[in-house]
Amino acid sequence: MEEQLKSAAEQAKAKAQELAAEAQEKFAEIKGEITEKLQSVDVEALKAQASAKAEEMKIEATEALTEAKAKAEELAAEAQVKFEDFKEEAGEAIEKATDFIKGLFNSDEEVKK
Repeated sequence: MEEQLKSAAEQAKAKAQELAAEAQEKFAEIKGEITEKLQSVDVEALKAQASAKAEEMKIEATEALTEAKAKAEELAAEAQVKFEDFKEEAGEAIEKATDFIKGLFNSDEEVKK
């Protein structure tokens, strides 16, 4: 169960890193486009466009991170429920095994009497 929790957290972390890498790539692309345009277009207009695009990317990255966090929390909650179920089942199995062993010992004591 711990492994499932770790796996869920690692998946969420990997997704967040992937989204961050995509945002970084998009930012690099936009930066390259802006650099090219700076040579032939009005610098002020490009700055405004870059700022707007950067803000848009920031919003997209924030939304993606929020989604990744929500999914990670959902997976962690599911994993916790499964863990609690397994824990309860294990407790019941241990109790049954203990009762069985006690029964064996009680049988041996009755035979000795």
